[in-house]
Amino acid sequence: MRRSKFSRDQKLAILEEARKAPQLSAVLGRHGISRATLYRWRKELAEVSRDQHEALRREIQRLRKALGLPPRTAPEPPRGGRSRGRGEKH
Repeated sequence: MRRSKFSRDQKLAILEEARKAPQLSAVLGRHGISRATLYRWRKELAEVSRDQHEALRREIQRLRKALGLPPRTAPEPPRGGRSRGRGEKH
C-alpha cells in the first residue's frame, strides 16, 4: 500500500480550507487531489473523531466515579402525547 504524501495534520488543514473556501475546485487543484479523495479523508477523519469522542466519554465517566459524582445520563424522550393515526398529516 502506498504511503500518503499528506500527513494527518495536512489533511485536516486541507479539509478546513475546503470547508471555508467559496470554490472547492480551487482548493482541490491547489493541492492536486480529487473530490473523492477529499470526501474519503473527511469520512476517515470523522471516524477518528468518533473514536476519540468515545474515549473522552469513558474518561469523563471514570473521573466522575473517582470524584463520587453521579454518572451523567441522557435525558429520556418525552412520553405520552397524541399518537398519529392513519391518514393524519404531520
